[in-house]
Amino acid sequence: VYTSDTWDTSSFDFLAEDGSRLIVSHWDGNVAVVDRRTPSTSGELNAFLGVNQFRTVSVHPVHRQYFVAAGTRCVAIYDVRNLKTSPKKAVASLEEHTKNVNSAYFSPVTGNNVVTVCMDDRI
Repeated sequence: VYTSDTWDTSSFDFLAEDGSRLIVSHWDGNVAVVDRRTPSTSGELNAFLGVNQFRTVSVHPVHRQYFVAAGTRCVAIYDVRNLKTSPKKAVASLEEHTKNVNSAYFSPVTGNNVVTVCMDDRI
């Protein structure tokens, strides 16, 4: 489905409910949008978001164009439709953590909340 000789993959989530499109995060701050319906295994779009050490990505369960990304001391929500623009601006961000953020996920039913787990012992 997807391979990268350049970047190490850290996480992925499905953008489409049918599993045809996914977003893949890389440790160096890049994300790739992958369409499984195409023969390419390199991704249809690659974007550098400027987040160090991406750990997780989570797609909003209702508004699937949004995804939350967790990295070094940063959690940000992005709109996949804006990944082609420059600079890549987050829709919202949380920079309250004082240590590395291990993960961030949208609440599974409504997506109204985001939970983060961090090395600073705060959720």
